[in-house]
Amino acid sequence: DERGKEVISLINNYKERNLFTIGRLDVQTTGLIIVTTDGELSNIVNSPKFKIPKTYLVWVDKKLSKDMILGLQLGTELDDGYVTKKTKKFKIIYNDDNKVMVKITITEGKKNQIRRMFEAYDRKVINLKRVQVGNHVLEGIDVGQSKRLSQQEMLNGLGVTK
Repeated sequence: DERGKEVISLINNYKERNLFTIGRLDVQTTGLIIVTTDGELSNIVNSPKFKIPKTYLVWVDKKLSKDMILGLQLGTELDDGYVTKKTKKFKIIYNDDNKVMVKITITEGKKNQIRRMFEAYDRKVINLKRVQVGNHVLEGIDVGQSKRLSQQEMLNGLGVTK
């Protein structure tokens, strides 16, 4: 939230002490985050080994060249030398001088990965929103709202069997 609270602290009246997030969002990023009491499920989905796709809308400050787009799709060398995996999906929504928006799906989740990918090409992410994890889509849920899922709904939407 705008006061910098962690997601777990925003869940009111929850009696369960052991809550785990599936994925994480930095303080500047909005969007879908899944919270569960199932630590094993959280570990599975957070592990790059299972390749659970996460989709983001990214607003960038400057137009992307064809070479930049290709590099972002095939793997980007980050500031620490790590080369990201190939993106699962990459779609340009706008790429004009004053309007740049990309929809990108990745299957790993290094710290600040999306921001760092664009920074590698001297582009600044102005806004970042996660809109999908697995098959769970952020639709009809406003900022600060939540939706309760059954264990089976959660597993089905993540493509995980336990």
